[in-house]
Amino acid sequence: MNRLIVAFENKSVQAKIVEMLDNGGLAVRCCYHSGAEVIRAINQIDSGVIVCGYKLRDMTAEYLSRDLGDAATMLVVAPNSQLELCENEEVFTLPTPVSANTLCGSVRMLLQMELHRRRRNAPKRSEEDKAVINRAKQIIMDRDGIPEAFAHRMLQKASMDSGMRIKDLALQIINESEPQKGVS
Repeated sequence: MNRLIVAFENKSVQAKIVEMLDNGGLAVRCCYHSGAEVIRAINQIDSGVIVCGYKLRDMTAEYLSRDLGDAATMLVVAPNSQLELCENEEVFTLPTPVSANTLCGSVRMLLQMELHRRRRNAPKRSEEDKAVINRAKQIIMDRDGIPEAFAHRMLQKASMDSGMRIKDLALQIINESEPQKGVS
């Protein structure tokens, strides 16, 4: 899912940043001019990367960062004089003028960091879910005579191909492998 948001008070600066990102192969999800709009968007998509100027219509990047907490990663693109006002060490900065290569490279890196952060914070499987998945793997191993690692990969691939959660797919495998009760 695309999680890149651009927010600048100045429409022409915003258009130039979006053009550089688009030309660099980075699709922008949406563009805003105020911090309140950015906060609403991040709350809808749960996390993302925000490329913004130091000053938005209703707040500075510093306030936006504080309001978002760790819900998003921010890259502030602004003149050095404004970047010096950013005291939050969690906010990444790029001084203007900025080249398209530098901007796109920085955004790619931040998108990767955001992906790793989301994966780290993803909910862990319950013991019950693990037991269901392990039971389905055992069925596959017995049926196909393959090692556990291959059975796990088969489950993962089938899950991705079908768009089903791995636990739901495992339940389906278990139900299909057990004889139907009460049917003769």
